Amino acid sequence: MKCKQCGTVNKAQAQFCSNCGAKLDPSSKNKKIYIAIIAVIVVVAIVVGSIFIFGSSNTEKQYNELMDQAQRYVEEKEYQQAEETYLEAIDIEPKKADAYVELADVYVTTDQVEKAVELLEEAKDVVYEDEREIIEDKEEEISNQVSIDQYIKFLKAVHDNPEDYIDEQGGINGDIDEAMFEENEFGIGDIDQDGVDEIIINYTTTSMAGMHSEIWKYDDESQEFEMLPILGADTEFYKNGYAKTPFSHNQSAGMTIWPYIIYKYDQNKYEMLGEAYCYDEAYGYNLADDVDNDGVVYYFDLQDEQTRPLTLEEYNQLVDKYFPEDELIDLNMQKFTIENIEKLA
Repeated sequence: MKCKQCGTVNKAQAQFCSNCGAKLDPSSKNKKIYIAIIAVIVVVAIVVGSIFIFGSSNTEKQYNELMDQAQRYVEEKEYQQAEETYLEAIDIEPKKADAYVELADVYVTTDQVEKAVELLEEAKDVVYEDEREIIEDKEEEISNQVSIDQYIKFLKAVHDNPEDYIDEQGGINGDIDEAMFEENEFGIGDIDQDGVDEIIINYTTTSMAGMHSEIWKYDDESQEFEMLPILGADTEFYKNGYAKTPFSHNQSAGMTIWPYIIYKYDQNKYEMLGEAYCYDEAYGYNLADDVDNDGVVYYFDLQDEQTRPLTLEEYNQLVDKYFPEDELIDLNMQKFTIENIEKLA
C-alpha cells in the first residue's frame, strides 16, 4: 500500500508508513474493489433482466398466437384441435383466465358440461386473484345455460309426446285435444321461492272439468322433472306461498267475484286452506248479513277460522293480506309452441 505522504510502498496489511510513520488509508483500494463488485452486480442484473423480459415477451407472444389459433379452430368447428390448442396455451400461461373460459365454452358446445365445470373449478385455484371473478362469472353462466337447456328439452318432450306426461296422475286429462295442443300455455317461475324455477303448464283444450295446471319441479339428484299434485286451470301463484285457483263453475249465488280456492305451499305441494265467494242481491241472500248495504255479502273461508259474512272492506283487507298484488309471480305464460319454447334460449 503506497503512503500518500512520502510515497513509500508498504505491505498490503500495514496501517502506518514504515518510512514516515503516517497513517495509511486503505479506502482507495477498497473503493476500487467495491466499485468492481457493484459493476459486476449491475451487469449480471442487466443480463438477467434482459433474459426475463425477453422470455416473458416471448411467452406472451406464444400464448397470444395459440389463443388466436384456437379461436380459428372454434370458428371452423374443429373442436378437438381447439381443445388441444387451448390446453397448450394454459400450459404456457396457467394464471390467465381467458384460455380456461374459452375452453369451457368448447366443452359446453360439445356436450361435455362436466369437463367444463371441472376445468373452471381447477382454474379458480390457479389464475391471478384479480381474474378469479372472470372464472366465477363463467361458472354461473354455464350453470344458468345448462338449466335453460334442460327446461327447453323437457318442454319439447311434452310438446311432442303429451300423452307421456298428461297421464302422470291417473289419466285425468285423457280428453285433451291434441289437435289444439299448442293453444295450451306454459310458463316458468320460482313459485316456491327456493331459487329454482318450476315449469307451469296450463291445460285448457279439454272439457271444463278437465282443465288444470301442472307444476313440474326439477330434481337435482335425479336430474329429472317431477310433477307436483295438480291444481285447477289458471292458478295464480304468490311469493308468500299462497295460490288461488278459480272454480271451473260458479257454484255460489253471486257474480260480483268469481269464486276461487285458496292454497298454501308446504313441502312440495299446495294444501287447500279454504275458498272465497259471494252472495249478491240478485240471487237472494240474508239481508241482515249485508251490513254495508252494497247488495253483496262476501266470504273468505279458511279452515282455521269461523265462516262469517264480510263487508267489501273486510274482504279486500283479507285479499291484500293473503294475495298482495306486489307478491304475484309473473310466469310470462305463452302458447305451447316450439317457437316459444326455443325463445327461452
